[in-house]
Amino acid sequence: AGARMAQLSGVLGGQGSTAVGTQIGMIFGLISNMETEAAMQRLINLNQQTKFMTENVREGMNATEKANQIRKDSIRVLDQLNTVENRSAATMQQITFVMNQFASQAHLTGESIASMAAMSATLIEAGEEQGKGGRALRMIYARLGADTNGARTTIEKLGISVIDTETGAMRPFSDILEELAAKYQTLEGAE
Repeated sequence: AGARMAQLSGVLGGQGSTAVGTQIGMIFGLISNMETEAAMQRLINLNQQTKFMTENVREGMNATEKANQIRKDSIRVLDQLNTVENRSAATMQQITFVMNQFASQAHLTGESIASMAAMSATLIEAGEEQGKGGRALRMIYARLGADTNGARTTIEKLGISVIDTETGAMRPFSDILEELAAKYQTLEGAE
């Protein structure tokens, strides 16, 4: 576990952060019922896409402050993943596999890790294979972002904004889905 996390020492803030990263990886393995090496790999992949471990690490923090911030943010994410696992039929191993297929795209829209996990669990519960579920979510983000085959235009014709007017970035898919769910009730079969 230490060797795996040492790969991220530069990303996590250098000296002293490898130990806390290793600790978090081992905790993740224990609560997810994964072997430590597999858990570390999933954690590293998810962090590389979302930067959840270091999102609140600031310039000027000493090594202890950095380690404590990484620990705090990581435990918050592990709690979110565990909560989704506890409320669904999907396992954390399955959820993180799906998430690692699309998390970078979702992160760019400001999507929360909890929402990513919930979308992943929903597809798994519906019987979707993990790889297909992750690719499907990645393609949704890509199609809406690039307006492939008029996907974004069609959603916007329903009165649902796909792009945040203030930032110019795509809105989180979970927000779009909430609005679409309400609108869906008013649509006719052909629509």
